[in-house]
Amino acid sequence: MIERELKLALKARLETVTKANGYLTDSGLQVKLGWPAYAISAFNRGDMIAIQPNTTDSQPHTQSLHDCELGVLIVGITSEPDEPDLRLDEFLTDFRKAMFTGAEIDQRIIDIRQDGKGEYELDEDGGLAYLHLPIRIQYQADFLT
Repeated sequence: MIERELKLALKARLETVTKANGYLTDSGLQVKLGWPAYAISAFNRGDMIAIQPNTTDSQPHTQSLHDCELGVLIVGITSEPDEPDLRLDEFLTDFRKAMFTGAEIDQRIIDIRQDGKGEYELDEDGGLAYLHLPIRIQYQADFLT
């Protein structure tokens, strides 16, 4: 399943988001495929990333090759008690750097872009703050091989 492989490649890229690799946060130490609730239950408190699903597929251009799109929502989650908005700003910088600079994530990817603005959310009851960053990945798939 190509979409699963691309999500795993995206996860591997986001796992490089550490201070040791020149990023502002260590959010890459806790990355989970799935909804944010799964990441929150799987990891200790701190900074974490969830790669939330949202898949769309475009029409084929030929009989065997499809130009497809995969939409995901990268969710940065922090339990940073002091100035969580600053941490979310750091997430935004880190995620953009990881996604849009450096080596290609996967050779099948034609284009990767931010698909809307990053949005911040504060859950005061749960003591968590979230960055929601929509990403659209255009890739080519050959369904005959």
